[in-house]
Amino acid sequence: MKHFKIVFILFLAFWQLNGKTFKEYKTEITKVRNDLGYLKNSNDIYIGSSGIVVREINNKISVIVAKAVVISKQDGQAVVKLTPFEALNHERLPSLKLKTEIGDRVILNYFYDKALIIVPNLETFKDVISKHKDIDFIHPDIFIVELIKSKDEAPSYQNFKMGCQKLLSNLIYFGIEDRGYFVDCNSFKILKEEKIKNYKKIVTPFYSRIGKDEINTFSFGFGNSAINDYNSYYRNLLKEKNDK
Repeated sequence: MKHFKIVFILFLAFWQLNGKTFKEYKTEITKVRNDLGYLKNSNDIYIGSSGIVVREINNKISVIVAKAVVISKQDGQAVVKLTPFEALNHERLPSLKLKTEIGDRVILNYFYDKALIIVPNLETFKDVISKHKDIDFIHPDIFIVELIKSKDEAPSYQNFKMGCQKLLSNLIYFGIEDRGYFVDCNSFKILKEEKIKNYKKIVTPFYSRIGKDEINTFSFGFGNSAINDYNSYYRNLLKEKNDK
């Protein structure tokens, strides 16, 4: 019986470690050419996934050098597009203006432990969060408040990007008809796709506990860009960034 308990505990630990939807992946820059960085390829690297480039100053200090987005994988290498990391920029803080070098550490699938969830109804919402217990899903109520402030009922790519920055997440989950899509906030590329149950009920612009009546009580209100067809709108929004 004691032996069985030990085996079960080891199995549970292994399942929790390997059952993650996305694992943070760390590697090193092997080559730099202009604004491109090269890495050794891995199955844990997804085209469109984003992360940061970090330089170790010493054993206690490290700095973020750049933002990285995976743009291709071939011949045993993954290629990342390097851009300035601006999430923590402040006018009163100095900018380091460092350039990525060989040996700098890359952390991909960064901030993928949290995800904004965009689905058409409560039933889909419950299905998704129960299926992916390793992800802390950000309730859509929080995002819809940001849309109300911007007076735009039809969220754009830019709305999502700005929302992710405020919510400290780099991942969005879209439920569209019978498919679920994990999408990177920075590249808006689809990282993973799965089958979900298709319910008939649809709420626009997406499921939220804040209804139309409550929205209209706010003085700023929504604009005129309402979504008429939930599935068509979000399908086209993803298609715009994934057909290139």
